[in-house]
Amino acid sequence: MKCPKCQSDKNRITETIQHEEFTYRRRMCNMCFSLFRTKEEVYKGVLPQKPRRLTKAEPKEYQKHFATDLLKRFWK
Repeated sequence: MKCPKCQSDKNRITETIQHEEFTYRRRMCNMCFSLFRTKEEVYKGVLPQKPRRLTKAEPKEYQKHFATDLLKRFWK
């Protein structure tokens, strides 16, 4: 489970509520301390398998560059 704010996978469960078919959990991120909720559902049946890729993956876009003077303005 990743934090929706900082995408960290380091979090802890602070509260669990069982309600009929679902389990609701309140989690807290250990990196940015944001609180978020998750809902878990019981699934009965066969899990779908990952589809096989028939074509080659397209090249990833290169990371956009930014001016370092903009960074210096906020770094104080």
